[in-house]
Amino acid sequence: MPLMECRLCGRIFTEGGRKNVCPKCLRRLGDLYAEVHEYMRDHDDEEFDIDRLSDAMDASPMDIQALVDLGYIERDISLYGTRETKRKQLADAFSHELSKMKRGITTYGGEIYSRSNEDGVRTVRRR
Repeated sequence: MPLMECRLCGRIFTEGGRKNVCPKCLRRLGDLYAEVHEYMRDHDDEEFDIDRLSDAMDASPMDIQALVDLGYIERDISLYGTRETKRKQLADAFSHELSKMKRGITTYGGEIYSRSNEDGVRTVRRR
């Protein structure tokens, strides 16, 4: 088994870590990620860089950089956006799906006795 050196703590470990990080540091980074994610979610109106985020979380910039390198958080940490834009995106997606559902509803004989208006909504004529 090949041996590797952890780039964060310098421990020697057998291969199996991600991006030259030992399993012990990976667990520590997992715990740190939970805190960082919560902090970023609660302060979504701010923009962060690695230095500012490490100061706010009282963590090592090397650990924050490791989170970025491992893919836990994006380098451009402004991906979280504001709550209003997230709400608008969800509302737009919901209304789009709702309109698709309305177009797909037909009843027995609806293809024969129905008309589509300009919005694509079918109405059924009763005899």
